[in-house]
Amino acid sequence: MSTVQSATPRKTNIPSFDSEAFGASRFGTQVFANLVFGNSVPGADVPVRLQRSREACPVRLFRAMATVLAFCLLLNAAAFAQIKSASVVGRVTDNSGASVPGATVSVVNQETHIATAAVTDATGNFAIPYLEPGVYNVNVEKADSGFAKYSAINLSLATAQSVKLDVVLQVKTSVQTVTVSADQASIQTTSATVQSTVNERAIDTIPNITHNAFSYAALQPGVVPRGLFGDTQNTQSFGIGIDGRRQASAVGINGGSAFSNDILLDGVSIQGSAWNETAVLPNQDALQEVKTVTNNYSAEYGRAQGVVIFTTKSGGNDYHGSGHYRVRNEAFNANSFSNNAQNIPRGAFKSNTFGGSVGGKIIKDKSFFFVSYEGLRFHRAYDYLMTVPTAAERAGDFSKTFVLVGAAPQPIQLFDPFSPVTPSGSFFVRQALPSTLPSNRIDQFGSAILNAYPLPNRTPDDVFNKNNFFFRGNQQFNRDNINTRVDYHWGRHNLYTTYGFQKGNIVTPRTWGPNSPYYSQKEFVGNQQRDNNFYVALGDTIPLSSNMVLDARLGVNRIEADNLADVIPNYNYGVFGIPQSIQALNVIPGAPPATPSSQNLGGIVSPLNNGTSLHKRERQTNSDFNGSVTWSRGRWTHKFGGTYRMLLSNYIDVDDSQQIQTSNDFTRRNINADGSTNGLPSTNATQNGLGMASILLGAGNIRVSPGFQLRLALAQQYYALYSQNDWRATDRLTLNLGLRWDVQPGPTERHDRTTEIDLTGHEPLFNTPGSIVFPGHTTSNRHMWPTRWNNFGPRLGAAYQLTQSAVVRAGYGVTYLPSNTGFNDGPGFYGAAPFTFSVISSPYGTTP
Repeated sequence: MSTVQSATPRKTNIPSFDSEAFGASRFGTQVFANLVFGNSVPGADVPVRLQRSREACPVRLFRAMATVLAFCLLLNAAAFAQIKSASVVGRVTDNSGASVPGATVSVVNQETHIATAAVTDATGNFAIPYLEPGVYNVNVEKADSGFAKYSAINLSLATAQSVKLDVVLQVKTSVQTVTVSADQASIQTTSATVQSTVNERAIDTIPNITHNAFSYAALQPGVVPRGLFGDTQNTQSFGIGIDGRRQASAVGINGGSAFSNDILLDGVSIQGSAWNETAVLPNQDALQEVKTVTNNYSAEYGRAQGVVIFTTKSGGNDYHGSGHYRVRNEAFNANSFSNNAQNIPRGAFKSNTFGGSVGGKIIKDKSFFFVSYEGLRFHRAYDYLMTVPTAAERAGDFSKTFVLVGAAPQPIQLFDPFSPVTPSGSFFVRQALPSTLPSNRIDQFGSAILNAYPLPNRTPDDVFNKNNFFFRGNQQFNRDNINTRVDYHWGRHNLYTTYGFQKGNIVTPRTWGPNSPYYSQKEFVGNQQRDNNFYVALGDTIPLSSNMVLDARLGVNRIEADNLADVIPNYNYGVFGIPQSIQALNVIPGAPPATPSSQNLGGIVSPLNNGTSLHKRERQTNSDFNGSVTWSRGRWTHKFGGTYRMLLSNYIDVDDSQQIQTSNDFTRRNINADGSTNGLPSTNATQNGLGMASILLGAGNIRVSPGFQLRLALAQQYYALYSQNDWRATDRLTLNLGLRWDVQPGPTERHDRTTEIDLTGHEPLFNTPGSIVFPGHTTSNRHMWPTRWNNFGPRLGAAYQLTQSAVVRAGYGVTYLPSNTGFNDGPGFYGAAPFTFSVISSPYGTTP
């Protein structure tokens, strides 16, 4: 049964970020301006933020908006997914500046020879949308007009880039064709959107030691890595598993937090529904470009602080291939400072990344393919530097067990947890024990716990026996990635399909190596982090007329990820004194109990079991259905569409259900009647007890909890409608006018097994604020919280071309961040612990 507070979606302006998990009905506005010189890389943004509150939109406003945009809903579209999202716009005139209507403008991809054409209108204007990234030739001619043909070659287009091309036709003389070169960087003059691109040449040139594609996004202005993103040697550095993919995609855009962005690969979302993390990492060899959209988006983007767009290469009429091999080896590395300080030799580090790609034609000028493979085989030393009980301590001899008193070590003093106590004011004083415990006082089960540790195998760092055990195991990484793409030009249809998968595993060695005395090859505790994920997408771009184009996309990604500790068949819990009746409550048979923590053992000895909270199984199926229509009308370009996403997720994480616990407090001198230490007078540090001695005397408890037995089956939806209208008011000034409507209903659980707190209700017995509701049972609404219907995001922008190499942009926008996914990757986040049997202990009863 979970408890989730009634909440509302977060909304923020671009680029400010609302840090509340679910904010109130507040939003921000921003005005910004920037100046761009020389190329399409934007300058710095100078934001000015204003804040105000707004009442909830009435339902009738929603109904009116839904009616106006009903046609868009039929498209089931979302401009998030624009693999063919570049465009060429412009005007055709003659030498006198008069418009040339009826001229044919043809944009031809140099690799595939596929042409996309438009005809200028009565004012000489044209617009050709939905072009994939690449290098193009632009041909303009008007039959039987006396004008020479115009040809611009080597025009480079990037994802979501709009290039303005003004064409002046010359009177035909002896020259039949006028050819100009457009191979310089094209500045974006028709949009206020701030975006940057890392192209194929930069990707091939810039070293990327972990082959993380998000590293190219992090090179772009306004993108800041979060957390351990830049670490290249830890377990999560290679994008494998739940935590690895999360670390790999942890970037903040324009001041936002990680996981508040959208991630697109070849036109469709590849996000998971847990942390909005990436489901797969595209191969480095497969990337044609990486683009980030950071500010003042058009209305076709939403539900994000920023957008990271990966575009893979497509094939051409010529066959191309590539191969790569990267080696990282300890022979190239220095030993770490900490290893040198501990006199530990340099460990193995053997990382081998390899792969290749091939692309070409299936049918000349019509159908093309591209395939990329990347593999990782990595072995590294995984070191455990631990503290274990000495042979004397296992036998109950604590005469050489020291604690720090002031600046000097002093022998620990022990006190009897089972003998009568002496009252002293409001607390009690225990009887002293000898530093060597009598053999008849040693508990067999407590002894079993201490003897489950291996014996010390190295000289300790100090008199406290710190770091007296060392084990070096072999941590193994494996990953295989495939990215594929097929493009097919069939009549008016421009079809594409893309598919890829990521399979990986990390095997972490057990803590104590092969010499653990009780368990031989079954010692505590190894770990595996597995990935078995894929994505697939299908899309089509169809010219409906000479000035109207339809684009539609459908994508699905699947995540199967585990983070699992060892489970040992027929595990003998009885060696620790756990009776059969208690073992029956364990929800993970064969999982070694969490026994006990370092703190329970006095902060001196390392925990026996490092496998805590490693029983995670995550399954997701996430779909993204979207499309848009672009209509060119004179100086206006209208674009409208919508999106529908369905995110389905199943989480299993029963946690560690069985734990053996003890405490220093059992063998300390002073104690309260309830076993607490609150308000006790300060004592010498030698009299504060020792967990190792407590457990050896049998003073401790067994804790068994049911864990998170509820296997959540969640559904999170998102849908949106938008209209984006770009008006080339003059040859220098373009205005961008857009509106987006976002809807993010609260999650639903397939079997309606959750409870929520309704803050607008009242408890029936005492009429206090707040009431517990059972969605789908006590209410007809199955969602975990009410849906907000008034999330409208206006987008206003202007771009003015000062000169051929300088553009001034200004804009205003509101966007809504993800509010029904993210930061929720398991049942623990939803409080999914049912009411069932649980066993706890009261070690003292009414007296100490």
